[in-house]
Amino acid sequence: MGGLGMNDDYPLHLAGMTFHFAQDGNTLGTTAETEELDVSLETQLPGDPPFFVLKSATGWSANDAHEMSALMDRCLAAWEKAKP
Repeated sequence: MGGLGMNDDYPLHLAGMTFHFAQDGNTLGTTAETEELDVSLETQLPGDPPFFVLKSATGWSANDAHEMSALMDRCLAAWEKAKP
């Protein structure tokens, strides 16, 4: 049996990871004064690629699609570094 509760029948795998981002609200006032966004990466089965779950109670503003894509890329890069 390996460390961290690992054994041959049930290997350790990364099942989920959550990032919390915050920024000032947009200048139109259509979001909260401080915008907060939780980005979770989750898997259903070991070895599956992660899927994204986005949650915000305050709203979240982005200047363009590239900005959102870059945010998701940062999360995915951290996921890859954290995998056992």
